[in-house]
Formats: sequence, structure tokens, C-alpha cells
Amino acid sequence: MASLSGPTRVYIGGTALIGGALLVFAATRPLDWWLVVPLALLVVVADAAPASMFKHGTGSVTLSVTFPIRMAAVVLTGPWGAIIATTATLFVYVPGGRPLVKRVFNVAQYNIAVGAAGLVYVGLGGHVGPLTVDTFVASMLPFAASALVYYAFNTALVSMVVALTSSIRPHDLWRQAIVPLAPTYLGYGPIGLLLAVLWGEVGVFAAVLALGPIAVARWASIQLVAERGVQESALRTFARAVETKDFYTRGHSERVSQLSTLMGREAGFSDERVALLGYAGLLHDIGKIRVPTQILQKAGPLTRDEYAAIQLHPVYGQAMMRDVSFLDDVLPGILHHHERFDGAGYPMGLAAYDIPEFARVITVADAFDCMTSTRSYRPARSTEEALAELNRGSGTQFDPVMVELLGRVVARDGWTPNTTPVAVPLPELAVAFDHDDPRRPIPVENAASDDGDTGERGR
Repeated sequence: MASLSGPTRVYIGGTALIGGALLVFAATRPLDWWLVVPLALLVVVADAAPASMFKHGTGSVTLSVTFPIRMAAVVLTGPWGAIIATTATLFVYVPGGRPLVKRVFNVAQYNIAVGAAGLVYVGLGGHVGPLTVDTFVASMLPFAASALVYYAFNTALVSMVVALTSSIRPHDLWRQAIVPLAPTYLGYGPIGLLLAVLWGEVGVFAAVLALGPIAVARWASIQLVAERGVQESALRTFARAVETKDFYTRGHSERVSQLSTLMGREAGFSDERVALLGYAGLLHDIGKIRVPTQILQKAGPLTRDEYAAIQLHPVYGQAMMRDVSFLDDVLPGILHHHERFDGAGYPMGLAAYDIPEFARVITVADAFDCMTSTRSYRPARSTEEALAELNRGSGTQFDPVMVELLGRVVARDGWTPNTTPVAVPLPELAVAFDHDDPRRPIPVENAASDDGDTGERGR
């Protein structure tokens, strides 16, 4: 707790006080412990294996399959019994352990969410206790409303603590994880209603029978996460393959992806387009795999043929990725990320807004990361210097809209220059030019010089 910021400690402490007060009050209410205790045990079993759904820094937001059990507790025992059953989360063992402060916060926010849901359920006339056919029908609407209230409180409380402990903004978390997962999460709710009906028929044995559908629900959640994870891991593996050939790209693709993603969010792109833009940034240089290593690592000026080979890497990249169906919208960003706003770029010499939007974003992010990264021949430039250089090339090399967009992102979120020196195996390969630096275009033998060109002639 000592490592947390002041506002974070206040927020967690306040949440814990409210959740604790609800628990104390609930413990004074008359309860059917033959219902509360089995439900609490069911919470412990189900909460021991949450599915990680959204990463942020070194942590993650998890989707717990205890939601239908907590909602069943609302129906079977009312708000106060549900709070008691929910508190069992405090005693859940997870391999690797959960910090005490995290367990306390989780219990407190669950207590608040389930308490609010229970009060709404009772207030709307929902039946408290095992359900019959008649009470089931009458309780459907109150149950649906209480499930929505639970979800709203739960996600709002979690979003705020994530925002306080990471660089993720609450509305970004809602857009990226909470809203997309709402159908899946709320879809588990009816299991709780059915559990309340089943309890009326078979009593406590219903808790055992409920484990089956809960296990299926968790499996479905894990499959969703796993599919997304496999896709992203495969793409990152492709990007890292480039690093084995081009020393200066180490970490570059990840950073371009991060910058592109931030720019996409700032521009108001949909979540799907933001994700695709991130993939485009990650894979923009993938075509370098097909460029001969001796050209990428050549210490002196390139011949015209060698420079032509370098200019083919966007074409190679598109060809390599075109059979990956979910990357169809990414391909234009890969193919055209070396186009210039004035039409002097490659491979097709597109100009202005004929250049695809993803490519115009990546061009700016690409050059900015290059300039703010340490090279063998110079230290990393400051963000101010890099932004000044982008503004100098605005309207010629770069789309002015995208330059302004990046400026807003850096002003709001900041950016730490990459000062880690690039490990070059041989000193003679430590060249004074590289891929994307506007001030260090690759020299080409017998090429005409143009000192006024700040444009990228990089690899």
C-alpha cells in the first residue's frame, strides 16, 4: 500500500470502508445460513480460477465467473446474504498469491456492487428465496435490472482503480475491455437465475450441479482470451524476426505500434480500428525479412540496385501478410508507410490523402520513434526536438493532421525516449544513417544531393 499514490490510497481506503460497513450491517441481519454458507463455498471454488481478459502494464483485469453465483445469492438470500457470501472472495487462494490490498479492494467493491444489485432486485419486487415457476416469471425483470446495476458498479469501481494505478484512462478501459465484454459477462447472469430455480427443487445439491455450467462459462472466457493472445503472439514473433536482421529495429516495431495505437485513440477510431492500427504499426517493417542482410547491415553508401531492394520491403511485407484474413485492413498501412505527403515517397508515389490513413499515422510514429531512440552515431533526441523536426516536414513528408495528432498525444501522455544503446556486433557496421531518421537519409552512390530535403529516404 505504501507504494501507491495518495489518491489511490484514498480511493482504495474509501472503497474498503464502504464495503466493510456493508459487511458489518449485513452480519446483523437475520439470514438463512443454510443458503449463505453453500453459496459462499461456491464463490470460493469459482473465484479461484478467474480468466485474465485485459492487460495493463504488469497487471490485468480479470473476468470472474462468480458473477452468476453472486446473482443467485441476491435471489436466494437478498442483498445482505449476498454480501456475506461475496466476502468469501477474501479467502480465495490463487497460485502466486494476491496482495492483501488487492483482495480487500476486490471484496469491498464486490460488496458494494452486489449490495446495490440486491437492493434494486428487492425494490423492484423480486422474490427472495428459492424460485418456483410463478416467482421465476415475476422475478425476471427485477433480476435483469439488478444484473445491470451489478455490472455498472463493478466495472466503474474497477475502472477507477486501474486508472489510478496505470496509464490507462477509465474511458479507454471501458472501450477496450468492459463494453466489448458486456454481452459475454451479462450472458452469464441467467445461470444465476436458473440456479435459484434449481435450488428450490434439489436444495443444496444445486450448488454441485451449478459447477458444470460455470466451468463451461469459464472455458468459453479462456478460449476468447487464448484466441486473442495467440494472434498477438504470432504477430509479435513476426516483428521480432526482423530484429535478427536489422540492428536498429530492436523494440522499434513495438514502440511504433504503441504510438500508432495512442494516435488512433486520440483520433477517435473505433476499438476495432485501433487494434488493427496497432497491428499495422507492429508489422510495418516485416518485409525486411526478405531484404538481403548484407544490404540492411551495409556500412557504406548503397548502390542504386541495393537502394531499390530496400524500397521493396513494404511490397514484400504486404505480400507476406495478405493471406492472413484478419489483417486485410492492415495491409495498406504496411504497403504505404514510406509514402510522402508531397508524393515523393515509395513504393507508389501516392500523395496527400490518397495515402491510406493507417500509413499516414505510421509514417509519423515511425519517424518519431527513430528520432527519440539512441543510435550508435548519436544519442536519442528529446521529444521536443523530434516534434520540431516533424513539424518541419509537415506538409511535405508528413500529413499535418497526423503530426498535430502525435503532438497532442505526447503533450497529454508524455513519451520517454529510448536511450538504450543499440548493440552492433561489429564497429564497422555502426553507420551514421538508418531506416527512418529524417536527418540521416541513406546515401546512395551517384545520387543527386538535395540539402533542403528533410524527407525520409530511409530503409
